[in-house]
Amino acid sequence: MYDVDAYAAEKHMPADWLTSQFVLSSGRDRKDNMPYVKIPYFDRASNKTVFRKRYPKESGLRFKWSQGSAGKLSFYGLWHLGAIEQSKYVILVEGESDTQALHYMGFPALGVPGAATFKAAWAADLKCIDKVYLHVEPDNGGHIFKNKVINKLAEGGFEGQLFVFTCAGAGVKDPSAVLISKGKEDGCAFIKEQLKGATKVSVNDIPENIKGAPVNLREPDGWLFSDKGIFQIDQKSPEPKCICRTPIILTRRLRSAVGEEKIEVAFKRDNV
Repeated sequence: MYDVDAYAAEKHMPADWLTSQFVLSSGRDRKDNMPYVKIPYFDRASNKTVFRKRYPKESGLRFKWSQGSAGKLSFYGLWHLGAIEQSKYVILVEGESDTQALHYMGFPALGVPGAATFKAAWAADLKCIDKVYLHVEPDNGGHIFKNKVINKLAEGGFEGQLFVFTCAGAGVKDPSAVLISKGKEDGCAFIKEQLKGATKVSVNDIPENIKGAPVNLREPDGWLFSDKGIFQIDQKSPEPKCICRTPIILTRRLRSAVGEEKIEVAFKRDNV
């Protein structure tokens, strides 16, 4: 049986706390009777906007967005923004469970519902916050997430201070795993130490998506690129779709005297 109690036990948080603070509930799909945990999103005024269904690992489904969610996604935990602004800092993480875990350990946090979903307009929600700490998972997904967020904060005119940190020092990939492995008190102490040692970055520096590339470009909306290739963003899917496993970059546009146009492209070959 997969429900809020099972999810709470899995994530080492009290079910009643998750219900009261994040309004989680249990449900079953009408079509196949598959159990899920319903994770709602609310705006700053506590109006429900969208929700995501989280399925048991053995189902092979993992997540599914509510109908009509495209274009309506926002920070997870936005209804806590008033209290977060009083703290003058916030931790940005990827996903709902990391957001919940940080709140449970006593940290102000907002969740980005996927590495590819961050929008420049979301920077407006951070205008009253002095410091943003961005958690980066120690894998390629974390690299993509960091670059995407930095790019979009720059586009959105973010004027605060930005820092990046990781939980890799604890041998885990994210704050949720820190809570599970260390418990609430020790997990809190560990996160505090990571924030103290966080690295300050500038949103005006375009992240190097591809090491050694002849030009360094910002990613267009709806797309991601890295050493792993070119990916298309689909908000209904938890992961970006790989379109090309080789990153191809437009480096120059050439026009002849008679009006003919050519383009110059660069791509990685033999990993160089």
